[in-house]
Amino acid sequence: MKVQFLGVKQQLNTIRAEEREKLAKMTLESNAAIKELKRQRAKGQQLLTLAELCRKLETEEEKVVPFYASSLTPAQEENVQAAVLEPPTEPLAAVLHEYTGLENFWKRYSKVLLDKMALEKEKQMLGVQNGYLRRLLKDYLDGVSVNQEVLSQRNTLLVINNKADPRLRRYGDPRILQFKPPPSNVIIEAAHIVKNLLP
Repeated sequence: MKVQFLGVKQQLNTIRAEEREKLAKMTLESNAAIKELKRQRAKGQQLLTLAELCRKLETEEEKVVPFYASSLTPAQEENVQAAVLEPPTEPLAAVLHEYTGLENFWKRYSKVLLDKMALEKEKQMLGVQNGYLRRLLKDYLDGVSVNQEVLSQRNTLLVINNKADPRLRRYGDPRILQFKPPPSNVIIEAAHIVKNLLP
């Protein structure tokens, strides 16, 4: 009887130790799940706050028509809808199928990304145009002002002693007096004259 009692006691102790281990593991996992849920909740609240802030910055057109119009034909739209409703066969497609609710978000995100790229392109073009206009303005201001720096560079408006700056030959403007070098004496060798010019 004593042996039977000790065997039952040992079994109870083993079961109690296993249950204690399971309880500790479950407590740790539940605490981790609670922390993760709190993190997800904080992230969701942050997203809602950002969405409210972004809503204030939307234009009237974006508030009325938040998503861009589709460029697909009605037949193509039907094909897309049929493909969306079709049950996924691959694991990745199954995962993506779970996120079809985010389609409108991705449409808006894509629209914003395209707008950003268009604005960057326009900024680049305006930068080039700005540089060109700055050079034109600098040339004009250099042309109407007189100082040592301007005198040392080419100037279309500079005329000294009724003659334009001789370095301005590159300008093909007939209104600018062109600098002409003095005529040089032509020298012909006697052998050339005897060979080619004399009968």
